[in-house]
Amino acid sequence: MDAPFDVVVIGAGPAGMIAAGRAASLGRRVLLLERNPSPGRKLLLTGNGRCNLTNDRDPARFVEDCGPRGRFLHNALARFGTAEAVAFFERLGVPCAAGPDGRVFPRSGRSADVLAALARHLSRAGVEVGTGARVTAVRRDGDRLAVEARGGSTSAPVVIVATGGVSYPRTGSTGDGHAFAAALGHAVSDLLPGEVPLRAAEAWVRGLPGVSVRDVVLAAGKDRCRGDVVFTHSGLSGPAALDLSRRVAGRLRAGPVAATIDLCPDLSAAGVEARVRGATADHPARGARRTLCAALPGLPERLAAHVASPATVKDLRVTLTGTAGFDEAVVTIGGVDTREVRPATMESRLVPGLHFAGEVLDLDGPRGGYNLQIAWTTGWAAGTHAGGGEP
Repeated sequence: MDAPFDVVVIGAGPAGMIAAGRAASLGRRVLLLERNPSPGRKLLLTGNGRCNLTNDRDPARFVEDCGPRGRFLHNALARFGTAEAVAFFERLGVPCAAGPDGRVFPRSGRSADVLAALARHLSRAGVEVGTGARVTAVRRDGDRLAVEARGGSTSAPVVIVATGGVSYPRTGSTGDGHAFAAALGHAVSDLLPGEVPLRAAEAWVRGLPGVSVRDVVLAAGKDRCRGDVVFTHSGLSGPAALDLSRRVAGRLRAGPVAATIDLCPDLSAAGVEARVRGATADHPARGARRTLCAALPGLPERLAAHVASPATVKDLRVTLTGTAGFDEAVVTIGGVDTREVRPATMESRLVPGLHFAGEVLDLDGPRGGYNLQIAWTTGWAAGTHAGGGEP
């Protein structure tokens, strides 16, 4: 690894691959280092193997959906947003399609096709890829940055850290980039698991593994998430629970969080009671549980046994006690403080030549293509600047 490179990219995940390819396409000699035997291991898992590439949100809506930290993305999204990401992958031979919910997938429904297209992009751009290369340190070396790895070291005027977060550690995301950033003087916020199943205190919740309810509202205080909920042996999963986990992860560190499930969000409490009265009148001898299920089609009988009254349908209470942790988390909440990173270029404000891209940054969004788009956007911005392009 002692050849003279212009740019070294650490981490061959989504952000690293797009950054390396972009810098190389602008004429830079680029080395992309990956600790795993092959690039894109975590990418293959996204969208349950279907790869939810992005969504159809415009930049303003995208930023709003990501919350206060999302404002950092304004500049970069204006140059490489969701529309640009779709066009990029279609140029690479990956036709895309948006569903009714706005999520964008490859038409093939295969994340492997997205990874193969990125690999072709790297090859055509002339990126040198080094796999099985565990980087152990990044340090200043005069006007260059030295990258030390097991088996060798190199240096370059520009280094892009795209090592991911700490979710799914079995894919190689173990927080190395945060350690590199901290060693070079950067602040790193607390790391929390996001898009992760939630644990619950109630034995009856844990006694319903496999039971699911569709299109409910799971709420904790002012945070409300609508979607399906799946009961598990330890608590709650499914889209609504995964979305809520991102919002309550910090609060759960301080103790249990009270939550409620509205099993019929499109009906008022009076509407639920009216349906139950009607079902009772139709079959007076039917038991309470079966009456409730008849009144509310789609309510599983096993769950109905724990619904004390029609009012409970709108306010089924659950005590959240924690999450399933980073082993089951899809994303990492927290990371390198974006106040110390230039939003147009992803370059460090503290260390010239050092850039960050992807999940290593303190940026995350809800489910639905947001987090991969953050990787594409920040990787593109970092690669453009590293390659000498205009921010």
